[in-house]
Amino acid sequence: MNKALLPTGLHDLLFPKAGAQINIVAKISKHVEGYGYQKVSPPAIEYEDSLFAGAGRFLKKNTFRFMDPQSDKMMGVRSDMTVQIARIAATRLVNTPKPLRLSYAGDVFRVKGDGLHAERQFTQTGIELIGVDNAYADAEVVIVALGALKAAGVKRLCIDFNLPDLAGIVLKELGFKKEDRKPLFSAIKRKDETAINNLAGDGAELILKLINYNIMSEDISNIAVPDSAKVLFYRLIEVINIVKDKLPDVQISIDPLGAGRFSYHSGIGFSIFAKGAKAELGRGGRYKIDEDSGGIGATLYVNELFRLLPRPVPKEKVLIPFDTGAAKIESLQKEGYVIVHSLEHGEDMKKTAQYLGCSCYLDGKQLKTV
Repeated sequence: MNKALLPTGLHDLLFPKAGAQINIVAKISKHVEGYGYQKVSPPAIEYEDSLFAGAGRFLKKNTFRFMDPQSDKMMGVRSDMTVQIARIAATRLVNTPKPLRLSYAGDVFRVKGDGLHAERQFTQTGIELIGVDNAYADAEVVIVALGALKAAGVKRLCIDFNLPDLAGIVLKELGFKKEDRKPLFSAIKRKDETAINNLAGDGAELILKLINYNIMSEDISNIAVPDSAKVLFYRLIEVINIVKDKLPDVQISIDPLGAGRFSYHSGIGFSIFAKGAKAELGRGGRYKIDEDSGGIGATLYVNELFRLLPRPVPKEKVLIPFDTGAAKIESLQKEGYVIVHSLEHGEDMKKTAQYLGCSCYLDGKQLKTV
């Protein structure tokens, strides 16, 4: 057996990719810290009782699970970090003044591969704002997330808003029983007009109107949706207007019946893209923690950011004798060089520099190119 073989969808992160991804996370972290988001770091593994509590129940199917030999309890490897942050807010930080502004970064693992690359290991970083439920809170998370992507170097950003609760509200209003909604949800997600007409009957006209609805140019009062749905639209319009005012260069679209990746989203949801990106760069939305509290968050996908962003130019390396003084080393590093020590006494410096990929070497007090 090949000892380097890893399970499908999992990977070793090598240089220079590992360093580049760490730098991406660092730029995002610095940006969100400037808006008061404080870092928390939950464990990669938790007991199922806590990992699948509340909104976490939607993650069961895609979570690696195993028995803890010490406690004989079932455990799970996190497949998403938002639910962990919600747990921390509801337990460890329950008495901390609200709103909570929290940030995080880490790897998640999923049973089933996701996206174009069928990955099962992802690096996530993101923010959560917990304890306030209004348009300002929604808009803040969107604005900070978009700003973080800009700080990481992403240009020509686009955001697509959706209303995760809307399809359920509309289908309930149209009289569809819960057991009959699943094929319609699937058809709506695919925007399959033929299937919608076949499945929804007289309700197809309303569903198709909502699929093609332009929130910025059409009045929702002209569409026969329940009042609870209109409240969602009015809230979303308020959020969009705030975002447009703060970030006029970001392209905004809306897919009212678009469903989020995770079923725990409610209220508003969104996906973030950029021109030239082959997949979404982030996703977020509002969610409930319990009956009395909730939050809104945004998760950014570091793997996709790495694919999109230009590769950083590596610094030039210089080979130096091991006994080179600290002042000289500091001087070379200030000039932008990466220092590589020669570890063999009397070796051919030029030959070794070439072998190690150095652009030059130190000969006495003089730098010489290879």
